[in-house]
Amino acid sequence: MEILRVALLKRVAGYIVALLCMAFSGCGSSSKIYTIGVDPSWFPLDVAGKEPYVLAFSHELLQKIGHLKKCAFQRMALSWDDLLEAVNKGQCQGILSSLQPYVFNLQTYQFSDHFLQTGPVVVMAEKVAKTEADHLYEKEIAVFSPEDEQLLMQTYPEALMRSYDSLPQALADVAMGVIDGALVDYLRALSYVTDLYAGQLKIVSSTLNQEGLRLVTSAKQNKQLIHLFNEAIKELKQSGEYQTLLSKWKLG
Repeated sequence: MEILRVALLKRVAGYIVALLCMAFSGCGSSSKIYTIGVDPSWFPLDVAGKEPYVLAFSHELLQKIGHLKKCAFQRMALSWDDLLEAVNKGQCQGILSSLQPYVFNLQTYQFSDHFLQTGPVVVMAEKVAKTEADHLYEKEIAVFSPEDEQLLMQTYPEALMRSYDSLPQALADVAMGVIDGALVDYLRALSYVTDLYAGQLKIVSSTLNQEGLRLVTSAKQNKQLIHLFNEAIKELKQSGEYQTLLSKWKLG
């Protein structure tokens, strides 16, 4: 009886290990397991109430990358102010963060390509034709800061700018035809055009800068992880799985 009990325990243990491996993105006996720190609030990025969607999207994206690259990812929930310290101390191999690859950051950290863009986009009326949206000649666009003005001027030098203090007012004016468009951060724009202004407003541009969520690791370690991550994102975009994930989690 004792022999049978031990055998049964071994079978159960093996089953549990198999389930854990499935949960960690398909790991095998020789798979590398990476611990990735995540702040579920995504602070200081304003995700416009989409925290659960961004978290679910990033989790499933890591799973797909793990399957593609024969590795595993386990998430470590951390507060926003503990993320970089966790990387610095080697408590995790990387973090998912809105930290940007500015020159002063590159001395300490290395950055993947963004896996979710969050920068400003142009929002216009639903009725605006694509050809008109592609060429913002003499269109009046709402902006909310000097940084917005500079970015719009660099990207669409023909556009006219009108300063606003209130995003809701600006979008209401776009919907009523008072102005032609507004420059709005992508996730916030997505919330408005799929909810309050569904059927009235639409996003007509790609993001105007390179802001977004990235995998961030130590500059001295885990270079292979950054390469693996970037390569997998490229493959998922080429296969269409990336866009499917965005749509599934209401981010595309």
